[in-house]
Amino acid sequence: PLELGAALGFGGVLAAVLLGVHYLRLWLGVEGVYAAAALSGLTDVDALTISVSRLVGRDLAAFHGAVAIFIAVSVNSVVKGAISFFAGSRALGLRVLPVYLLTIVAGGAMLALGAPAQP
Repeated sequence: PLELGAALGFGGVLAAVLLGVHYLRLWLGVEGVYAAAALSGLTDVDALTISVSRLVGRDLAAFHGAVAIFIAVSVNSVVKGAISFFAGSRALGLRVLPVYLLTIVAGGAMLALGAPAQP
C-alpha cells in the first residue's frame, strides 16, 4: 500500500493473524489452523495466506496449509456473495453466485485429487 495508514493497518492485521494461527495451532493442532482460517476468511485472506505459508515452510504439512487457505477463500467467497446480495442487489447476487460456487467446488475437487493417502 502507498498510504502509511493502510500499510500500518495491514501490518496490524497480519500480526494478529500470525499470533492467532500460532496460538490456535498450539491449543488445537491443525484444527486450530483451520479455525483461524475460517475466522480470517470473514474479512480477508492475504494475512492468513502469508501466515500459513510461513508455517508450511517450518512444521505444517503442505496439504494442511492448502486446506487452510481453501477454507479461508471459501468463507471469504461466501461473505462476498452475501455482500453482493445485501449491499448490492438480488440481480448482482445471482450473477456472482455461480462464480463463487464454481470457485469453491473447483478448489475442493483439486484438494480431493491431491489429498495424501490416509493409512
